[in-house]
Amino acid sequence: MIIPASAPATMNVELGILSELLKLAGPMKGVKLAGDPVAEARPVLRPLQQVGKSQRRDRRPTADELHCLREHFRRAAWRSTIPMVDIIDFAVLTAKRESETTRLPSSDVRQTNRTALLRDAKAPRKKLGNHKRFPLLGQAWGHPKAPAQAACGQPDLSLQLQSRGNSVHPRLPEAGDRRPVFSRPAA
Repeated sequence: MIIPASAPATMNVELGILSELLKLAGPMKGVKLAGDPVAEARPVLRPLQQVGKSQRRDRRPTADELHCLREHFRRAAWRSTIPMVDIIDFAVLTAKRESETTRLPSSDVRQTNRTALLRDAKAPRKKLGNHKRFPLLGQAWGHPKAPAQAACGQPDLSLQLQSRGNSVHPRLPEAGDRRPVFSRPAA
């Protein structure tokens, strides 16, 4: 069986999962190991560049790629209640992840200084309790689906999306080749 190639960061994650499974195998299934094979393998795999840290992304979608995505979702809007074009635009304007965009309630928006509170922001070591306040700059403040609009008496988009947050991600693959491709920087 040939194992498909994967990035060093992906391999690192896979080895971490394997390590946890092997730790559980002893007490749960009586498997006896003479040491930690994953810990022994990592120093060998590192110089071969088979495991490593993820590389920082520096590519952004082009205007043409975003236009193609918007057009795809505008054409499909008649059969969907999820405002994908607005979600994409707001995510680009605020530079927030999909999950962060769809769970931002209007109660976390401060009108006085045009900021929003992102609860449990993703972080390398700690997520729960990692709350970050970020500015709603430029068009993000006036965006039709921005939480600030909901605070001004409009329907709260976040309440619509919180129950559908998991429905947004499956919509992106249906855009097919119109999705931006985030390439890894050359090593």
